[in-house]
Amino acid sequence: MVTSMTLTLATPTIVTLAVFIVYSVLSGLDPTSVFPALILLGMLRTLLFNLPQHQAKFMSARISMKRLVEYFFLPEVSDSNKDDNSLSLGTIKIESGSFAWKQEVNL
Repeated sequence: MVTSMTLTLATPTIVTLAVFIVYSVLSGLDPTSVFPALILLGMLRTLLFNLPQHQAKFMSARISMKRLVEYFFLPEVSDSNKDDNSLSLGTIKIESGSFAWKQEVNL
């Protein structure tokens, strides 16, 4: 958990350093390219920071959709084979029952 959180927090900084190292090796650094790059990488920082959260939400939604699709494609259960007189295991049948509830008091 600690490693995951550290990696999540350090990723934007690591990406920024990697971009500047590669850019400085290829063409050198000057202020006309560094400052716009810092602004763009700062904008990407929030996206990179939120990426693990969005990925977890996406995976949760994907699993939920898979379960829903499996449920929706189940065959229909017909009521024609049910008999009111037959009781299955665990069924409670009450004959000539009388029920009453307390009337709720409105305050």
